[in-house]
Amino acid sequence: MKTITIPDRIEYSITDAALLLGVSADTLRRLERQHKIKPAVRRRGQRRYTTADIALIDLYREGVIPAFADDPEAWE
Repeated sequence: MKTITIPDRIEYSITDAALLLGVSADTLRRLERQHKIKPAVRRRGQRRYTTADIALIDLYREGVIPAFADDPEAWE
């Protein structure tokens, strides 16, 4: 299992979260549409991810929790 290092911040933009996790912003949006994650959404519609959100997404990415069982290439 690959370990990621999460900088000590309270919230991350979708771009920063995607970079940390090595996935696309579209993948994060897909997880949200499937109700697997629920980032905070600011008034202007900007998604904000907490350290806990990123840790959960990492578990999905590593396969510890199935996210895209029907499409393993969805993480690209």
